[in-house]
Amino acid sequence: MQLDADPNTPAYDPGGKIVKVKLDEAYFLESVEKPFAKIVKGAIPGMAPLPTTPEERKALAAYVKSLSTGTGTPPSNNSSKPKPNTSSRPTPKPPPVREVNPDLDPVARGKTLFLTKMCFTCHQTDPAVPAPAGLVLKATKFTGDFWGKEREVHEGGPTGPIKRVKFDEAYFMESVEKPMAKIVKGAIPGMAPLPTTLEERKALAAYVKSLSK
Repeated sequence: MQLDADPNTPAYDPGGKIVKVKLDEAYFLESVEKPFAKIVKGAIPGMAPLPTTPEERKALAAYVKSLSTGTGTPPSNNSSKPKPNTSSRPTPKPPPVREVNPDLDPVARGKTLFLTKMCFTCHQTDPAVPAPAGLVLKATKFTGDFWGKEREVHEGGPTGPIKRVKFDEAYFMESVEKPMAKIVKGAIPGMAPLPTTLEERKALAAYVKSLSK
């Protein structure tokens, strides 16, 4: 769902015209049910349609509205209670980043990256084990004989012209770094650019290529 604090959020249909919309209940409900109907300018489309009933969407809208300041929502009963002094408490530190062993061969290193970068949540690698998020998004499956084969993609975004491309290292690495550059025909764009180095992308490519049978 692409939301913004500005009640007059500029939104657009990728490839369509810019329009001004108000972040109200109608806009919110549509964003939950049809997240690609209006995409906030500058945002990367990354949400699949959320399976909900009208009552559930209205409940979500009521909650999100309650989070907005200046809406006239009365404060909770706990807001008047003094807040504990946390200034003397240590600042939480993020967990250390675990580096992938550069001495591993590219396929082994790529497999480790595939797991640590959570690629498996959308991209199926075992024919017997589906990736639920990938099923919803119709994400590419890395099963069967796929490397080096041609596929149809939308170039430049979900509504771009159809083009045939070869699934090779160049295509794969671009898809990791710039996932909106070429969208597989029929897929729902749901991937943000993956922060990786060139060497990490090469390792990921080597692993994914090894999955093609």
